[in-house]
Amino acid sequence: MVVNLFKKGAIRAYCPLLPEEKEGNVLINLITTTDDAIIKEKSLQALRGVITLAGDKIRETIRKSIYATLLSMLSHQEDTTRSATAECMDAIFRHLPADELKALEKVPIILTS
Repeated sequence: MVVNLFKKGAIRAYCPLLPEEKEGNVLINLITTTDDAIIKEKSLQALRGVITLAGDKIRETIRKSIYATLLSMLSHQEDTTRSATAECMDAIFRHLPADELKALEKVPIILTS
């Protein structure tokens, strides 16, 4: 039945989006490899969107990798990059389990610029 509907044009081929974790990894790779501040800022905004919409679905290992990358970027030389990074941190904090969030209270965040 589905094949007939597809042949008649009643339905189109399904093209799934990348899984949230893969999108997050692609964005983190782009953020860490590019030197362009605008691309970095826009990628951070996109990452914030991915985290906001799918934060509960992201596995712990991926979330920790994203967190470590963001933490290292809080001391970036560009104000806009630091601001976008802080917004991503806010988004990721909202999806952390209570035990991980409690553990982060003991970790000092030292900013140097």
